[in-house]
Amino acid sequence: MTVSCLDSPQVSPDFVEQMAEQYGEESNIYRVRVLGLPPTADDDAVIPRHLVESAIGREVEGIETVMPIWGLDVARMGGDRSALCKRRGNVVTEHIKTWRDKDLMELCGIVLTEYESTPYSERPSEIVIDSIGLGAGVVDRLVELDLPARGAVRRPLADRSHKNHQAPTWGAPLRVETETTSRLLRHLLSICRPQDQASAATVRLR
Repeated sequence: MTVSCLDSPQVSPDFVEQMAEQYGEESNIYRVRVLGLPPTADDDAVIPRHLVESAIGREVEGIETVMPIWGLDVARMGGDRSALCKRRGNVVTEHIKTWRDKDLMELCGIVLTEYESTPYSERPSEIVIDSIGLGAGVVDRLVELDLPARGAVRRPLADRSHKNHQAPTWGAPLRVETETTSRLLRHLLSICRPQDQASAATVRLR
């Protein structure tokens, strides 16, 4: 049971007005202290749960006039997985593909097969690869195979409010219209196991 300050004769209207003016009626503080509702997200969340939930069911129109781009993250052996994401404009066109325990040459062969089995009109203008560490060797081999691969090197963090490179990567889409990122968020959630989706829905700064 919750009791809103708006419905309680024990709470001064001045308090409600002050909270709305100071924090905003959409803020978590207003929700908790005035409306008696749980917060929509933790204060350190980069992507609040309600934005993810609204994005899951929203359809957006793809941009067909731009060339596809693929992104590859190289993991090699261990607990992580190599991942290939295919994007055209603001839409991830396929389920993100992942592979575990593949050495660099095996992964290059997989990407080559993906490329050659893709119709010419759908082939990427570039394959962008995280080239820090293991990814550099994959870039070199794919270029040797005449694929449009290039490395993406992370620069030092310019914004010290972020603790690592992943945080601003997640934060950047929030500066774009919600419609633009909705399908991308839906695909990112789709690769999570069902038991992980609740925790994935609220992404925090690390």
